[in-house]
Amino acid sequence: MKKAIIAQAALMSCVAAIILIILAPGAAHAAATKTTQLILYLDEQDAYRNGELVKLDSPATVIQGRSYVPTKFLADSFGLKVTYSNETKQVTLISDRDHIIFDTAHDTIIVNGESRPNQHIARIINGRILVQLSWLCDYMGANYTYSAEQRKVLVTYIPQAKENVDDRLGSPPIAKFAVDKSSYAIGETITYTNLSYDPDSESVSLSWTGKQDAFFSAGEHEVTLVAMDRNGHRSEPYTRTITVTDQVLFDEFEYSVYTSKPGSYVKATDSLFNAAALTIPEAKKTVHYSSDRKLLVSDSPENIKQPGILYEDSINGKARLYANHVNASGQAMEFAILATNNTTKAISLNTTNQGEVYPSKYAMLLGSESVIDFLMYNESQESFTIAPGETIIYRQFPTFQDGYGINTMYDVVSTGELLISFVAASSIDRSSLSLPKLAYERHVRGSFHQSDITWTIEPSKTGKAKKPQIQRVVIGDGQSDPFLQGYDPQRGEATALNGNYGVVYHMTIKEPGDMAIMVMARGGRFKGAFKVNGQFVRVPASGALTPFDGLVTIAKTKAGDEQVTIEFSPPAGSSFPLNLILYPLDSRVNKL
Repeated sequence: MKKAIIAQAALMSCVAAIILIILAPGAAHAAATKTTQLILYLDEQDAYRNGELVKLDSPATVIQGRSYVPTKFLADSFGLKVTYSNETKQVTLISDRDHIIFDTAHDTIIVNGESRPNQHIARIINGRILVQLSWLCDYMGANYTYSAEQRKVLVTYIPQAKENVDDRLGSPPIAKFAVDKSSYAIGETITYTNLSYDPDSESVSLSWTGKQDAFFSAGEHEVTLVAMDRNGHRSEPYTRTITVTDQVLFDEFEYSVYTSKPGSYVKATDSLFNAAALTIPEAKKTVHYSSDRKLLVSDSPENIKQPGILYEDSINGKARLYANHVNASGQAMEFAILATNNTTKAISLNTTNQGEVYPSKYAMLLGSESVIDFLMYNESQESFTIAPGETIIYRQFPTFQDGYGINTMYDVVSTGELLISFVAASSIDRSSLSLPKLAYERHVRGSFHQSDITWTIEPSKTGKAKKPQIQRVVIGDGQSDPFLQGYDPQRGEATALNGNYGVVYHMTIKEPGDMAIMVMARGGRFKGAFKVNGQFVRVPASGALTPFDGLVTIAKTKAGDEQVTIEFSPPAGSSFPLNLILYPLDSRVNKL
């Protein structure tokens, strides 16, 4: 059985930051003397140093558009000595030519004796100090690239051997930069042009202080640039004053909306917008429910405490088999889906699509990756022929330990009536059908006549000029987006598909114009993906989105676009409802 495919995700332009593991005082590492190549994968603990596998204490991950990796891995690789003083609350990185101190008590960074404001170069999260990878790599002279498709960060470090340094190359670099205007409006993008150089023609790294893409208060703002060559010679600081007038082009929230890219955060800095989020008018939509595929949902008992049949019902023709369960039995378990032919004729069972993931203890990861796998629509030629009276094991997962779970989605087609059984036991074979049927426990379970929902969304415009307005589309609230109604034959009762898990939404937004389409979590923690015009956008890029984090942009459209298509399926482990915010962009978009 294949692993769930980790789909392509967006990463912000700052490929950013490293987690500094607090080391015991005096801990040191041998200096790097040859080229070192590092490979890290987002959300994976496996990393590679010069081709050798290294298990990271913390996986590389992304928080608010910045990636993070543990510092011990980088310290070993860069040849840095790392110490921590509990008394001064300072972390120190030492190399042959550099002495960098992160002073957490005073929120400053001291580089070779020169103190400067931190300005988020380093930060503390969960008791650990984080520092921007781009800043440190530039400082160390290391190159780094990011592959969005593979979610891979590649770092190449070529240390400058001390014996190869030419003592005659002693001139410090010159730091210099220009901006494109003499003054700017509040929220106007500033174009910086780096003009730094080194008299000895050495490559230089740059360190900025006070630099922002735009400023949101009127007045004078100082921006300082320092350049450093590979031999550690530093330039004199070069400072320019940026004049910002009282004219307002964008406030901070609007600027973030207008400049955001798919996959990036829009911070919740606009309290009025946040307070009014639930009163934003809903966009008009036409709804169509597809009834050609029966949906079987097995999610109760969600926590499996004893062997048994979790859910069971018949299919005949097209069907979707959805399961979400966690092993809570205290021992290793197996999970399988069985198909039984109780007719007098042979029946074929074909798989047309599937989404699956290996057992994991991370519920939100299970749900999001299984859905991504399913929405990739991998073609399958898999086919079973089931003889009269025969039971086959359609799917059997690897043994999963206590606390681990599974999440699956399969689209199948049968040529006759088959009994589908979702089963859990310490060991599964065809005789598992004699196991007891487990009782319903609050979570969703049942069969539903619809499995796909199509929305045609037509954003409305107001006023004589037909000006677009901010609107929203609600997903998974049970009212604007009703939950499917079905039946549970195992307990003989009607049931509702709360959350519409296992359902695929096919949305088309007609004539969106210049628009930002953003996701806002309203019911709790959310981790999933939207397939926009055929491309996946993770929400968020890493971790989980909460109602307090702001929004994540999933699409930007422009005037002349006829439509934008969005495919989505509610991931297990996430909370609902969600709001899709349709935020029209006015002519100011042309000034960015």
